[in-house]
Amino acid sequence: MCGICGFATKDGAIAPVENLASMVDVLHHRGPDGRGTHVGPGIALGHARLSIIDIGGGAQPMSIADGRFIISFNGEIYNYKELRQNLVSRGHQFATESDTEVILHLYQDMGDDFLRELNGMFAFALWDARERNLVLARDRMGEKPLYYVEIRGGIVFASELKALRLNEDLDLTLNEKALDDYLAYGYIPSPHSIYKDVRKLPQAHYLKWHNGKFTTKRYWSAYDKKPVIDEANMVEELAELLSDSVRIRLRSDVPVGSFLSGGIDSTLITVNAAKHYPIYLQSFTIGFDSDEHDEAAAAEFTARYIGTEHTTRRVTGMSLDVLPNLVRQYDEPFADPSTVPTYYVTREASKHLKVCLSGDGGDELFGGYSRYSQEGLEGFLDRVPVGLRHALFTVPAAVFPKHMRGYGWIERMMCDGAIRYQQKIGVFNPRERLEIFRAPYADNIDHDARHLQRFFEESGNAVRMQIAADLETYLPDDILVKTDRSSMAHALEVRTPFLDHRIVEFACALPFRFKIRNGEQKWILREILRSMVPAEILDRKKKGFGLPLCNWFRGEYKEFVAERLLQRNNLIFDFMNPDAVELLVKRHNSGRRDFSTRIWALIWLEEWLRAFG
Repeated sequence: MCGICGFATKDGAIAPVENLASMVDVLHHRGPDGRGTHVGPGIALGHARLSIIDIGGGAQPMSIADGRFIISFNGEIYNYKELRQNLVSRGHQFATESDTEVILHLYQDMGDDFLRELNGMFAFALWDARERNLVLARDRMGEKPLYYVEIRGGIVFASELKALRLNEDLDLTLNEKALDDYLAYGYIPSPHSIYKDVRKLPQAHYLKWHNGKFTTKRYWSAYDKKPVIDEANMVEELAELLSDSVRIRLRSDVPVGSFLSGGIDSTLITVNAAKHYPIYLQSFTIGFDSDEHDEAAAAEFTARYIGTEHTTRRVTGMSLDVLPNLVRQYDEPFADPSTVPTYYVTREASKHLKVCLSGDGGDELFGGYSRYSQEGLEGFLDRVPVGLRHALFTVPAAVFPKHMRGYGWIERMMCDGAIRYQQKIGVFNPRERLEIFRAPYADNIDHDARHLQRFFEESGNAVRMQIAADLETYLPDDILVKTDRSSMAHALEVRTPFLDHRIVEFACALPFRFKIRNGEQKWILREILRSMVPAEILDRKKKGFGLPLCNWFRGEYKEFVAERLLQRNNLIFDFMNPDAVELLVKRHNSGRRDFSTRIWALIWLEEWLRAFG
């Protein structure tokens, strides 16, 4: 895993390289094992390397064909051995054993079509010095980040915003619509960023730049290819796909371990990894001093059964003291509270390993979230005309106090598809954002959940539409951002076998009854695991991976909340109505309703403004 950055300029002009070394320096946490730069007519590339494959020969930026094709690459190509063998059979000659060189030869061989051949997680910049073309590309599921911005007729790009900020020509005007999106979803959806001019390259897209002009194109969708699924053998077929996905993700020149919580997803990954790993696989669990979130005992039981070399590290006194560091690491406002335990988990794992496997993606692909199982009544109500629903729920909504439990459900029942889903998964609904934003920022409120509407345009299974939305919004812009930023803060590479595109395509073609059946979520994954582990593991209730924010904000962190949100000179009040923020905190402290996620989002925004505003 690595950090990349660079510039491309018009007419072959020498790139403004005065910031290039500094950009690489601020990405050092992503790649502490080496650094490199390349400067030539029209291009400057920077690279900070975390060496995993071909430790001695994989330095970057790397070039082939007498310097015509040059790349700065972040990620791993898991099928690089098969691709390399095929390229050698067609006459290509290799100077290294790295997956990086395979990308260069594949582009030389296939041109723009080469991306479809890659099985991996990646973000890279590839320069054709003869044609003066720059290709920026991002993996199918959005595991690795890539930001870009046009400056002075050229293009500047980097793995993280902190590298782009070093360019004094960058306009740091806040994106007011992104602020609304942040309060709506808890993150800023791609392709937008917190700054008006800076964009994120979306998942499964590439950008082609030539002499000041560029186009972006999507090269893959999970729904383009529909695998033929033999329902009689589908459990075995998915089991084989998952086994192979884990197998190729164990390719490394350094030891690979596995996160193990004892839940369905991490257990499936670890069982398969132990089967393929040539020595004892190391599994890793974090224990917390809160019974509500501590899964260490279950993970240890699972590890003993599988036979891994297991390590449990207990994190005591988990606190919000890490918040300023997190805000700087994430670069943008980001309201997922599980950033804190994820930070601790990856920090501890990095003391033992450079690479860990993770179960990310299993919930989104196979129906693992509790909100999916709650959709029965709401799906039924979707068939009731909106006008009639308003008539049914207007009186309860008017009578029921907003600060009481149950009011949010009443509000949701008056809405359709995308709007209701935003209110279910998001932080502040449109009414709440209208109350909390000051003018003129309230003019930017998205009342229609435009970010989600395309997933709910057709009638059909309501949960299927939610899963589709999660795969292209919540997963890449929340879950995978959290994994990338937290792990890269500690130079730890995290690999996600569930996000192999073959498994994603299979899951998206899978009849829904094999995901949730008779109220049992992730049914097909349980069927695969049933023959591998005892019932005590299979039937264990998942505890989740969060923070006790509700109690913290009413107790030991009450003064922390007051300092961040109730001082009238706080920076958020450039955008927010202080009376509305004060009322929100007061309602939370009353104990009648949990507003802790909303308070957390505002605290993070205040910290972000203090760091970057």
